[in-house]
Amino acid sequence: METRVVKYKEYREEIMNCVENYHDDSDKFLAETKKRDTSTILPMDQVIEKLVIDKNDLKRRKKQKINFILKHVFIGLGIALIILAFIIIGIYLFK
Repeated sequence: METRVVKYKEYREEIMNCVENYHDDSDKFLAETKKRDTSTILPMDQVIEKLVIDKNDLKRRKKQKINFILKHVFIGLGIALIILAFIIIGIYLFK
């Protein structure tokens, strides 16, 4: 059973061979079959750096989330108090 990685590797080698064997008469250059030493795999250092979460960034995001929630709670409470005030004033005016 072939995996996706093996299929991609074969496909990539096939394309590289086609490109290397390309011959153009105007260039008068025939590329020799060369081994490509490029890779699509990321170095482990880069992967680990991306996985490490900065504690300051985590604290900042948590603080922003708390501030967002508190802001909306206070706005809701303010609107509820205004509506309650209108209701109480309405009750006293129409007694």
